[in-house]
Amino acid sequence: MKHEIKFRGKCFNNGLWIDGDLITSLTPKGKMTKCPAIHTTYGTIGTFFVQSETVGQYIGLRDKNGKEAYIGDIVRFTPKVLNIIGSGYVKTDYELLAVIDTDEYNHSILCILHDKGRFKKGEFYHIEGVLNGEIIGNQYDNH
Repeated sequence: MKHEIKFRGKCFNNGLWIDGDLITSLTPKGKMTKCPAIHTTYGTIGTFFVQSETVGQYIGLRDKNGKEAYIGDIVRFTPKVLNIIGSGYVKTDYELLAVIDTDEYNHSILCILHDKGRFKKGEFYHIEGVLNGEIIGNQYDNH
């Protein structure tokens, strides 16, 4: 499956979220910067220096409201589990909160944050949970 490759980061100057292409940029004196920059069409085309710890890649999925999902987003979703005979999936009657992260193979996963005792904090869930869930924030703005 191919999807658009783009990134998002929080701008140093004004704290706004900027999305676009992640680039290495030159300072006004011609030296390479150590912080990432995003080149984007944000009103007008421009390059914005962003806080490196906030940079997240678009994972190619959208939540149930059509919002693009990025690494670091927090998702509220109702998980689906196998039925008692293992022949299909059924919806559960509870919600989970998870942050979109990556595993050791750089695959996108949902890392459980809070669930009222059904899962342990830090356990993983299938990334497809984003599709029937709702992005409610991100780990940088919503600690």
